[in-house]
Amino acid sequence: MGNIKNEIEEYQSAFALSWIDFIKQYKIKEENITYNVGYEKLKDLKRIYQPETIEGCFFFSNQKLELIYLSDADYVQKLWDKFMENIIEPKLDKRMRSRAGKRASHTVFAEKGFAASTEGRKVRFIEIFPPQTIEKYLATIYKEPRPFIK
Repeated sequence: MGNIKNEIEEYQSAFALSWIDFIKQYKIKEENITYNVGYEKLKDLKRIYQPETIEGCFFFSNQKLELIYLSDADYVQKLWDKFMENIIEPKLDKRMRSRAGKRASHTVFAEKGFAASTEGRKVRFIEIFPPQTIEKYLATIYKEPRPFIK
């Protein structure tokens, strides 16, 4: 992906690419594709992870990109800051528990296709997905984390 200024838009534009076009555009190698994986409620996915050329994990169902997962600490902090800086009306759809830790929360802007798990001011991970209703996000992606035990 490009510079931080346009990163979010570039990630979101990836949802318009077919599986084949994504593979070609980002020169994905077969050894960087894992089959039959899950992510939260999403199942039977193909995961692309090729950090030498593209930041993040890309989850495909059949030929369609379903979700992008980003977790590099410095990178996700910059993306979160850029997202919050550029959001005109910060209509938070939902804040809930995060699997990132007992004190972390998962903040979802479903209609923007963006969610982040944060602990205080520190961003743990970001999810980018096609814009949708909060009801669809909760039904198809988010999975309530198990209780944290000491």
